[in-house]
Amino acid sequence: MNDKFNQVNLISKQLQQIVNDKKYDILELKDILYYLMSSDKKYSDAFLSSLLMGLELVDMPSKDIKTLIDVIIRINHYNPFSVSLSKYPNITCVAGSGKKYYKTLNITTLATIVASGLGAVIVKPTSKGVTSRLGSEDLLEYLKLPITNSITKAEAFISKNSIAFFSIENLIPKFDAIYGGRQLTISPLSNALPGLMSPISCQNIYFGLSSNYHNKALNLLRSYGIGGNISISSTKLNEGYLDELTFSSGSKLTFESSNNSTIILEGITFDKADLNNARSTNNITNNINKIISEIKSTEVTDYMKIVCLNAAGILLTAGVYKNIRVAYEQAKLYVQKGKLLDRINALRGKQL
Repeated sequence: MNDKFNQVNLISKQLQQIVNDKKYDILELKDILYYLMSSDKKYSDAFLSSLLMGLELVDMPSKDIKTLIDVIIRINHYNPFSVSLSKYPNITCVAGSGKKYYKTLNITTLATIVASGLGAVIVKPTSKGVTSRLGSEDLLEYLKLPITNSITKAEAFISKNSIAFFSIENLIPKFDAIYGGRQLTISPLSNALPGLMSPISCQNIYFGLSSNYHNKALNLLRSYGIGGNISISSTKLNEGYLDELTFSSGSKLTFESSNNSTIILEGITFDKADLNNARSTNNITNNINKIISEIKSTEVTDYMKIVCLNAAGILLTAGVYKNIRVAYEQAKLYVQKGKLLDRINALRGKQL
């Protein structure tokens, strides 16, 4: 009882300090995380949500974010990127922080399929809808595409198709259990934690981020062993952010190569696409029907242009192309020739 009382007081103290003074004690936060994840506790979900939402008000340095992430992965006995597939020395992980400001149809999942069809070798961590109405795993299940949480099966999928969809459900179960399955909701942890959800070693990563903290995300991902190319993509839209590239003045791609040379592309407007035409609705059935209709069409609509732009970012990160505009044109051509549908049919093993 005293332990519980002391921890509740500690959490309350930290919240007050964060809200009132924009300060925190990283050692106390570390202790709180350990406490909340150590066993099943009533209200742990609410406590953790409050803390992480409060920490959005503070500009946490990378080293403190890493301290909290290390607590999470350590207590869950999880080692990111720990399993090497020696036959595939240039795997690109594609992940995103999630978004809460503006809801789009699922973009990144189709972008990975296009990019893998054009030469990238990809591991795509998947999850149920958390910050979107149709998560990557939900979409893949609707499309009847293979998802696995087995390293052996993932390697077989990569061998056959150059892509593996790897379910992240239960990779960090103690954290997930007390956070109501919302591990991808936006918080300081979003700068890296979602990008670490691959036990398969990846040399490169294309990471969508719902903020402008690109350097922070780069530093964090590099600190967890990503030795190849790292790309951070985002779009500022009014007062919020998307974790994808779009054709707008607010789009930004930060690319850092394996030798640490950096290229920043801002305001990507070499084509036009109305984001409203890629917006999701509250009706999941309507969303999935629209996506299937887009897949079956050879017309490069506004939605498909955004898919192709993110496929181009992935191809740049994977080293398949050196120029994002060239990669984009190749992705568009891939869709126009009906190869996206052909590839999905091949992945399914039957017609969509």
